Amino acid sequence: MDRLKAYRQFHALLDQLGLRERKCDILAGYGVRSTAELTDAQLSAAIYALSCEAKRKKDAADDRLRACRSSVLRLLTDIGVYRIDRGDSRSVVWKRANSFVSQPKIAGKAFYNLSVDDLQRLAVKLRALKAKGYWHGDVDETAHSQILAGNFRTPIPS
Repeated sequence: MDRLKAYRQFHALLDQLGLRERKCDILAGYGVRSTAELTDAQLSAAIYALSCEAKRKKDAADDRLRACRSSVLRLLTDIGVYRIDRGDSRSVVWKRANSFVSQPKIAGKAFYNLSVDDLQRLAVKLRALKAKGYWHGDVDETAHSQILAGNFRTPIPS
């Protein structure tokens, strides 16, 4: 085992998790006062435990980001931005969504560049647009009437 590399990894994980000031408490769990006193097995166990914690935190953050993206995409679908029209490819749909989201009054960034906080602010704006009845794009009144009438060719009385 390369001890120098292991020390670096141990300290990098402490920094990543924000546990640098708790290092003494972690080492006390192994009955030592410094990393130099750890055996190879103890050092490996400490690195493994810290890396598992780092992975757990990363997975939780990824899950939160995924959930926020999903709710925003649902809202974009509800207001007609994220929709597949006849003959549209996925790239066209994503281009339309990114174009809408990157407007300065909406989010100012492409969808995939939005953080969790950005997505939460965007969701508030999209809910307001949805509540006001906003629909992105052209509305085909004849198609809308036919859908509401059960696809019968009779117009719906106003």
